[in-house]
Amino acid sequence: MSLTPSYSEYVGKLWLERGGVFVLANIRGGGEFGPAWHEAGLKTHRQVIYDDFAAVAQDLIARKITSPRRLGIEGGSNGGLLMGVEFTQHPDLWNAVDIQVPLLDMLRFEQIAAGASWVGEYGSVSNPDERAFLDMKLPYLFYEVIEGGHGAGANIEQRAHTSALEYTYFARQLMDQGKIVP
Repeated sequence: MSLTPSYSEYVGKLWLERGGVFVLANIRGGGEFGPAWHEAGLKTHRQVIYDDFAAVAQDLIARKITSPRRLGIEGGSNGGLLMGVEFTQHPDLWNAVDIQVPLLDMLRFEQIAAGASWVGEYGSVSNPDERAFLDMKLPYLFYEVIEGGHGAGANIEQRAHTSALEYTYFARQLMDQGKIVP
């Protein structure tokens, strides 16, 4: 899903009003800037996506907009994979990571019903070069919301509950007494 800057009432009310800062990182591999931008991050070139994301965080830290103590990240689906990679490759950059509906088992994703349709994006374990790139042999942990399929709940009440849990997690991890303190 391509995202461009926009206003979110959840972010505004639950995060910005409490002193938080929100950044949307438009990294290579997304569809925001056309096919070439998306294709720059396919298959064995996916590391550029992960490097772009980490570079945004490092820039925010260098410009003193935030620090690793105050930096949290969230993403779902393909963005959940991004969060898993960032958590694994750069654990020192993040104090809170929210991985939503992730695809993390990159060696068996083709066995999932829709998995064959993702080969163009990620590559295939049947291709030795692509398999070597996908096989990092690193463990991961995650919390999964099982209701509602590919989302945060089966109805609006469950989605609101999940959002409240996520913002509470970020506030506890990144803020002091529910407010950002310099």
